[in-house]
Amino acid sequence: MNRVVVCAVVALAAEAHADPCADALVTLDDGAVVNVEWPVRTATELHGRALSNATLEIEYTLALRADGAVGSASWTTRNSDNKPTPGQLAVPAGAVFWSDRLPCTLEQVVLRARVSHAAQVALVASSKDMPATASVASIDANNWTVTLGPRSYDVVLDDRGCMVAATLASYGITFERRAMPERAVESMYGAPPDAPYTATDVKIAAPAGHVLAGTLTRPKSATTTKRAPAAAMITGISKHERNEGAPPYAPASRARPC
Repeated sequence: MNRVVVCAVVALAAEAHADPCADALVTLDDGAVVNVEWPVRTATELHGRALSNATLEIEYTLALRADGAVGSASWTTRNSDNKPTPGQLAVPAGAVFWSDRLPCTLEQVVLRARVSHAAQVALVASSKDMPATASVASIDANNWTVTLGPRSYDVVLDDRGCMVAATLASYGITFERRAMPERAVESMYGAPPDAPYTATDVKIAAPAGHVLAGTLTRPKSATTTKRAPAAAMITGISKHERNEGAPPYAPASRARPC
């Protein structure tokens, strides 16, 4: 009997500490999935992984304060070369860390406003062009608006405080919380399983010793004996990855196949 009671108590404790917002946060650009984040929240920490355009991976950890603010932020990014690039920021008291690629930070801004009852939430961002504050307004217990400069987000929370949906209407961006296993996301620069085209990594050696790398996409209906229309897209003068996705825009997600 004692063993049964102990097991029941342990099970209840585990359930009490389980993340109520366990599903993925999916970003859609005009209906196309351009970013998927898998956040895991506890009372003191928010950590997880995000994948943008199936090309840029971010692993992050945010230390949470009891007042809904963020104490610190650390992250590691990996792009097509798979080389890790670490980063970290100390966050002043009362502020929230912000990243365009992490919808969980939008959720955290609203949670901070709920706890503090403040119309302005201080922000610390990894990019220097973000506003220093977000204006937050409550429509009712579940519907909020968050304004950052020219951007206005409409955010819907459930009764547990989990962001279930949000829209950035002026950019055609929507966010949804849905069950999505990590294996459901396409591989780096690869074609989705239901795509009408194939995607193959190619490398071309240059006379000076450099190697040009790219992705060749071809319609599945194409044959080796019949020519098909083609377009070549090349990089610009600054550092890029092949999908050139920069939030809140991610234009190349709809550009493939070329």
